Amino acid sequence: MFQQEETEYGAAQAFDNDTQTRWATDGGTKQAWIAADLGKALTIEGVRIHEAAPYAGRVTKFDFQYREGSEWKTIFSGTQLGDRFQKHFTPVKASAFRLNILDASEGPTIAEIELVVTKP
Repeated sequence: MFQQEETEYGAAQAFDNDTQTRWATDGGTKQAWIAADLGKALTIEGVRIHEAAPYAGRVTKFDFQYREGSEWKTIFSGTQLGDRFQKHFTPVKASAFRLNILDASEGPTIAEIELVVTKP
């Protein structure tokens, strides 16, 4: 996280339903990941990811993944997030999901990650 400031830029800031807060990495960071452990398995069918304005466009290659046992499995890959990325996919049941940033032009910073839970 940015300058070890957990309160201001820690992972929780990307899952707080507030696009005015953000998870951030240090300048010069090209690769990073941020994960959500849901505590129990839920079926997820989509994700919305908002790169923090005015820093949108920094992420240039990424995988969106779920954890199966001790392994991370890729649901889909992409080359750009931007300020309002959205993707639906075949539902996946897991207790942990992550955004694995494989390349960025500058330190990635994510305002919000919203998991779309399948309705029972």
